[in-house]
Amino acid sequence: MRLGILLLTALLIITGCQKKGTKKETNATVQKSVVKPAPKPIQKDFILKDMNGKSVSLHIEDKTIDSNASKKITMFFFFTTWCPSCKAEAPELAKVLKTHPHNVQIFGILLDKPNNIEKFLTLEGVKFFVSTNYEENNRLAKRIYAQMHISTRDMPIPLVVMYVDGKYFIHYLGAAPFEMIESDIKNALGE
Repeated sequence: MRLGILLLTALLIITGCQKKGTKKETNATVQKSVVKPAPKPIQKDFILKDMNGKSVSLHIEDKTIDSNASKKITMFFFFTTWCPSCKAEAPELAKVLKTHPHNVQIFGILLDKPNNIEKFLTLEGVKFFVSTNYEENNRLAKRIYAQMHISTRDMPIPLVVMYVDGKYFIHYLGAAPFEMIESDIKNALGE
């Protein structure tokens, strides 16, 4: 009797519990074709405008920037008016520009709405070009932040990016003192 039950159990295990005529399921993966939307083209041309209507054109290719600036060193200062570190960085950059008026061009890129920009510029002693074109500024920021491998989701500020002859040289995330920037400018100028 034990032998009969053992044989019956073994037979059930070997043959399984399928009904006759049903298809055996396989682990084959069924692939569905998914149509992905075409990626958006990367914006390469930007037009920055200040509150007086002056504009600057930029063309970005990889880590190279071509602008209508005529200086050897071009710096971009990404900031907001409410940020304490940005308020500390602005006078440092104003000092850089005062020290190197023939070699350095600075573009301030305002990342918030330009409601109180005049007050900010006056209080911080800023004399360089500041773009107040909110939408274009944020598109430019996303492009440059991505090149620096910095989160474009949070966009930490301030960010200063230095280009020498249009090629990326160095960037500072957070407020950088004048002495550090000055040392890098001298290095870039071969001094």
